Amino acid sequence: MNEDAYKVLGVSRDASQEEIKRAYFRMVRQHTPDSDPEMFQEIRRAYEALKDMEEQKKDLETISLEVPDDPMGKKMMEQILSCYGSHDYQRVIDTAQEAVRYFGNCSGFLYYLALAQREAGYTGKSVRNLELLVEKFPDEMRFRRELAISLQERGFGKKALDAFETAWKMGCRDTEFLFLFNLACYERRKYARGVQILETLIGDAGRKTVLQPLDYLQPYEWLLISSASVSDEKFRQSAERFAQFLLEAGGGLDGCEEELAEMFLPLAMIAYGISENDEIPEMAAGWMKVTYTTIREAVWKILAAAQKAIPDGKLWKETQKQLEHVFVMGDPELSISIRCLVDAFVGGDEREDPQFTRFIQLDSMLCILEEWPENRGQIEILKHRYPETYSRLEEFVRRLDSESTDRLRDSMLKDYRRLAKYFDGYYFQRYPERRQEGTRQVWDSDQEGTFRRAEKKVGRNDPCPCGSGKKYKNCCGRKG
Repeated sequence: MNEDAYKVLGVSRDASQEEIKRAYFRMVRQHTPDSDPEMFQEIRRAYEALKDMEEQKKDLETISLEVPDDPMGKKMMEQILSCYGSHDYQRVIDTAQEAVRYFGNCSGFLYYLALAQREAGYTGKSVRNLELLVEKFPDEMRFRRELAISLQERGFGKKALDAFETAWKMGCRDTEFLFLFNLACYERRKYARGVQILETLIGDAGRKTVLQPLDYLQPYEWLLISSASVSDEKFRQSAERFAQFLLEAGGGLDGCEEELAEMFLPLAMIAYGISENDEIPEMAAGWMKVTYTTIREAVWKILAAAQKAIPDGKLWKETQKQLEHVFVMGDPELSISIRCLVDAFVGGDEREDPQFTRFIQLDSMLCILEEWPENRGQIEILKHRYPETYSRLEEFVRRLDSESTDRLRDSMLKDYRRLAKYFDGYYFQRYPERRQEGTRQVWDSDQEGTFRRAEKKVGRNDPCPCGSGKKYKNCCGRKG
């Protein structure tokens, strides 16, 4: 089990608790309960398996459990505790089952049997044994807590939520419980209740000086995601609370830069989903109660606080570039042509084929030219709202302002027609009349005067345009 847990989190056996925790937070962002619930549960189980042993032992010492006043019973309990501490859950199961057969349903044996069964994946058996304990000891908060967690892992969402509520009323407030309680609320779409739980979690964490700043990041991320399903105002309040936390934490967040930067993209994707809800079925269900503008403004506010708390120009500049790209692609005030233009220039960083990158850039620029200057106002939105993105398009905008639209189009069409033989684009689909135009003569000015070719005439000794590698006079230019 230990080996599997290390592999799931992608850490070595000698990894520190801080490294394990960082790996856990990174993995749960990649595999959320919505996108990959099975992997999410596997990651959580792996993290629990690798938690600090001393911390587990202290936790277990607080529980009053029945143990037979018998040398054999005590020896079996010692073996169970030893195997549980080393995460040998199958041996715990075997020993505990033998003890139950011999001594009956003692709470000590049943309790560790249920925990080991859950860790080993036998969640149904774990639920049954914990139900026996709850029935026998209805006032024991810890048994209620473990029953709620086992019900959640088994997939009994409604029963799990009721069990979490019962344990909550009995005073259960530990960090793991509150996090899982929120997860149960999220899965049952009880978002307002989930926000209350997370606010309690964050408030309790603030009173525990043993926690490190990294421990706050995931609760705040979940608070923001859950708040987005409650209301605009609640999301705004949660964002302000997080920004204030970052400013107050300051240098205490040193070393958490990458984890903090990774929090921004999921928030930006919520905004993208709201504007493109036809592509994301969960968004189309109507459970998001926050507007695109509110998310965008909140993200920029949190980013500004992060930049003050942890000065790292290169990291935050790259983060801003990624966020602007997502926000542009979802901005309802920008047309499809403008979004395609941005994607061609900004998204091109990840493309391997330079010829394809050049083609889609030409494709998007030509579409903009056909709509110019009607779309000038949207270029201004880019300039003021997304300055990092606009800087990548500034040269093209300068040419739009300084050159004749027809002349600029003709110069681009030369390359575009060549590349259109190999790639498909939108320009000829939207403006099919441009496909038929060959070499044309254009005037040097709007007044009468001399004219010039838009394309250079092929010389006899130039390479043949057909791509054969021969000279034009020995190939397509051959007379007769």
